Amino acid sequence: MKSVFSLTIIFIVFIFLGCSVDHPKSIEGAWQYVKGTSVTADTTYQHEASDQEIKIKIFTKSHFATMKQNVSEGTYGFNGGTYEIVGDAYTEHLQLHIYPEMIGFDAKAKMTLTDSTLVLYFEKLGIGENTYSLHEEWKRLD
Repeated sequence: MKSVFSLTIIFIVFIFLGCSVDHPKSIEGAWQYVKGTSVTADTTYQHEASDQEIKIKIFTKSHFATMKQNVSEGTYGFNGGTYEIVGDAYTEHLQLHIYPEMIGFDAKAKMTLTDSTLVLYFEKLGIGENTYSLHEEWKRLD
């Protein structure tokens, strides 16, 4: 009888611990672009997702890939590589890019992540005189 009581207490403790543990949010999976803002030296551009332009970002444990296609214009873009997250600091190490001069570039952003929303703020992207800041919002697909 004493062992049944002990097992019951242990079982209740495991259930309690399992319910109260805060599981860390994961960036892994597929994300769809929602909206963004890019700012150059003289222009601010607001952008919202549409049926004509599709943008998807996919994360594994160590790699990412971003693809976009503008159906009406027939244009596309892509990049990919590895990424790191330390606290709210997010860094993409570009190993693949539609513009070859961007390969090897580290894109650094501040990241906010919830279960269904990913926000990235890149303070400086681009090379040379063609630099800009970028604020992006993504929604989880899976």
